[in-house]
Amino acid sequence: MKTTLLFIFAFYFSTLPIIAHRTPHEILYVHTDRNNFQAGDTVWFQAYLMDTRPEAENYSHFVYAELLHDTLIVAKEKIKAGEDGFAGYLPLPDSIGPGNYMLRFYTRYLASLPAPRYYHSPIIVGTPLPAPLPLPTTGNSGTFHVSFFPEGGNFPTGTLTRIAFKALRNDGLGLNITGYIANQYGDSIINFKSDHLGMGSFAFEAKPGGKYTAVCLYKGEERQFALPEPEDDAVSIWAHPYKKDEIIIGLRKNPAPATPDRYALKVEHGDSVWANISIHPNDICRLSKSMFPAGVLRFTLTGNDGFPLSTRSILNVPQGIQPKKQIEAKRTAEKEGADQCNIEINLTDGMNMPLDGSISLSVTDTRYAIQDTTANILSAYLLTPDIRGYIEQPASYFTGDSLYDLYRQDLLMLTQGWTKFEVQKDTASIPTESSKETAQQIRGRITPDWSTDKGISGAVVTLLSFNGKIFKETTADKNGCFCFDGMSFAQNTYFLLQARKAKGGTHVAIHVDKEKSPETVHGQQPFVRWHQLYAKQKEKQQALLHENDEINPTNNIAWEMELGEVTIKENKIKKKQTLNPGASRVHSEFNKLYTPKEMTHSPYASVRNFMTHIPGVKYDIDEIEMREFYIIQRYGENKPAMLMIDGLEVAFGEFVNFPISAVESIEVIKDVAGLVTLGGRAANGAIMLISKPDAAGGHKKSNFSITKPLGYQVKRQFYVPAYPIDPKSRGDRSDEKTIYWQPAVKVSEGKANIKFTAPSPAPLLIVIQGVTDNGKLISICKQL
Repeated sequence: MKTTLLFIFAFYFSTLPIIAHRTPHEILYVHTDRNNFQAGDTVWFQAYLMDTRPEAENYSHFVYAELLHDTLIVAKEKIKAGEDGFAGYLPLPDSIGPGNYMLRFYTRYLASLPAPRYYHSPIIVGTPLPAPLPLPTTGNSGTFHVSFFPEGGNFPTGTLTRIAFKALRNDGLGLNITGYIANQYGDSIINFKSDHLGMGSFAFEAKPGGKYTAVCLYKGEERQFALPEPEDDAVSIWAHPYKKDEIIIGLRKNPAPATPDRYALKVEHGDSVWANISIHPNDICRLSKSMFPAGVLRFTLTGNDGFPLSTRSILNVPQGIQPKKQIEAKRTAEKEGADQCNIEINLTDGMNMPLDGSISLSVTDTRYAIQDTTANILSAYLLTPDIRGYIEQPASYFTGDSLYDLYRQDLLMLTQGWTKFEVQKDTASIPTESSKETAQQIRGRITPDWSTDKGISGAVVTLLSFNGKIFKETTADKNGCFCFDGMSFAQNTYFLLQARKAKGGTHVAIHVDKEKSPETVHGQQPFVRWHQLYAKQKEKQQALLHENDEINPTNNIAWEMELGEVTIKENKIKKKQTLNPGASRVHSEFNKLYTPKEMTHSPYASVRNFMTHIPGVKYDIDEIEMREFYIIQRYGENKPAMLMIDGLEVAFGEFVNFPISAVESIEVIKDVAGLVTLGGRAANGAIMLISKPDAAGGHKKSNFSITKPLGYQVKRQFYVPAYPIDPKSRGDRSDEKTIYWQPAVKVSEGKANIKFTAPSPAPLLIVIQGVTDNGKLISICKQL
């Protein structure tokens, strides 16, 4: 048999012209401090945004975090990249009910892909509820189902063929089975059994015309499944990826039928073609793993007509994907009820040279906190971008035992990475209309004040933030559209926009586009069997209760009481006002609000007439300057109050001439915080008219506008409490779920040292995730 070697210079010659045109490919992983919470708690997290390119040129600068209950978005935050990466937090509302929730993270780019790619992290609030099944099982009768996958997609006769299988329970999770293969005559051919999460493999030679059945056994139940039909003229790829430094590739076919002498073998990663190899049916190709990128590689065999005949997926995990890690954790009793903890981390490369980087660290009390350690940064980077569907326990493929890891990884590729006569293009690499979000924008359109049909070309638009930090000016295009780009601003930042014609005319209207969050698609979400984790946690809590009677049980246990018949009465819920950004800037519950409907059953003729019935407001006129104004009498001076419509200052005439039919309410601003934001012109008080949303017959469009876009989250530090010395004063210890959280620990010259205090009886779980400056992935899980 002949061997084909792929030399280094040949490899680069075939791939370099293609590498230069590769599309950026973002991968997102998020490390949270824990996975179980109570109402009012805060979810702390660090998001890692990675790229599969050897030299990433640009990333998205913003990550979106959402809390989902089914498909309802309960809370949302926008995180900006900073010195501490994408570190952020998500406060849980005090009113949130107990149940299973999902954290969803994404960038605008990832959400805009034809097949959007999100990172999901399931959490529970209070006691976990029954979770939905992770995979559909419609059509499967019995307690389990087994699927079979010939290597390379085809099942040729007359040659030894490897067949992988995966056994699933009706809840979609893997289960280990045993069984044997029988031919059409009932003869037993070969025995098999599952090796990992219901997956396994076996090999045998199919005879022409043969029909084969798998007899599968699980806890006394026997089920039979037909194997795929063997084909006399089929050709299929086989691979041996179990060596650390190379991948061995060959072809399997029945030697009897006439087949082409040469085939083309294409090696792909994402949308990039890394090698094109001309291969003979008897050739064996040995390819160096170091010459390919980390992740799922697709080997596709094509005929002379270019039609794909066979596809084989292989997970390439380079030896240097992780640094050498040394972690030393010490715990000493400092005082009664409190321990001093010291964690030292050392990171080096294969040459024992120190590495710099950044890590996130979570320390939790295992009696009260649940951490999902079934996934980590390695599985997020290497598996989830290319393997579709639910991957059960993805971290189990990266245990550190190279021999078992290689075998398990290949079982996953042979089953969930299996394809028959089909080449799936990586959708994350297809260019989309949405590019990387590197800055924040405000967009809009300028039209005449009497019509919105036609835009005003060349209109000048100015933008000013209320805090005075941002001032910009731009010109509208031929359609009247404008865009302020390249900005960065935090939450609750208000902007004032003004527009005028190129020659100075102000009879224009400014329409600010409502900011659109990235469109999201609600698909199948990850599944975690919380009840098993929760049961183990309850056992620890009960054992703790027996050991120390002073400690109360955790407050996430629900008590039920049967009551008699109860009649519940409630007042009519008052509809909350819908305010535009300008009005909401100064609106407060402390202000006095007057609505036309509440003050009289008779309609008012005008705003001027309505104002005469508002207590504490007096009309006056300056006879010298012939200027009309209103006075708020509580200030004790006959000086004009500031008049506003929807948060924008207006003249007296415009205020009183506003159509009464479009008035929602009039608010007398008393709240000091609101007055301060208005500046010195509101020293004598302010009166704001709030218009009805989308009211017919509203006032004339203005060349001014106030807007409040979605700003990025302002950073906040995790509070590390000083744990009490007296155990009896601690009461309910369930608040000590997260003992310590640090989202951005800098590793300098290969070393990092972290110190913190912890309650002395607490068994601690340390989870560390991170990335070195040269792209190596860090994942550590350790008990303390």
